Amino acid sequence: MSQIDQSGQPVETTNNVGQSIISSTTTRNTRRRLWFMAIMVVVLLVVVVGAIIFMTHGSSDDPQTIVGNYYTALKNKDYDTAIKYIQVTNAPNPSMNVTTAGELQTQEQAWQGTYAGPIQKYKINNQSINGQFASVNVTISRGTTYTMDVQLTQMNGKWMITGGGAPGYLY
Repeated sequence: MSQIDQSGQPVETTNNVGQSIISSTTTRNTRRRLWFMAIMVVVLLVVVVGAIIFMTHGSSDDPQTIVGNYYTALKNKDYDTAIKYIQVTNAPNPSMNVTTAGELQTQEQAWQGTYAGPIQKYKINNQSINGQFASVNVTISRGTTYTMDVQLTQMNGKWMITGGGAPGYLY
């Protein structure tokens, strides 16, 4: 059994064979410190790896995420959310020149007539970024399935949808 002196320090004792015994209290404290340091190293590694993943994969506001959010909102008939992803003033593409959620809803209803129904599903195929301009290729399934390129422009650090059309063609 280990002993502690008046100052709280372990006193070295020997067993019946004459071997020195280290205080179990000291051993426990050392183990606790080692576990604490190991946990801190693991936490630090998780933070570093997370930061690297975030920096190499971009933020959640990249062009393909914006397009995905836009089509999810349209699919859910949430026009108030969908309109937030569109450049609503001075749009370079007249077909995208809607300024309110109501106008977007009217436009979406017209598209439903053209493409045989509401959006059932969509798939982001790829994106291409060239400076402050981007194009996201998306396949949309309504009553029919078609592919289009959605055009985006980065304005004040934020990606906004500015148009779209058949791949290679902007209307």
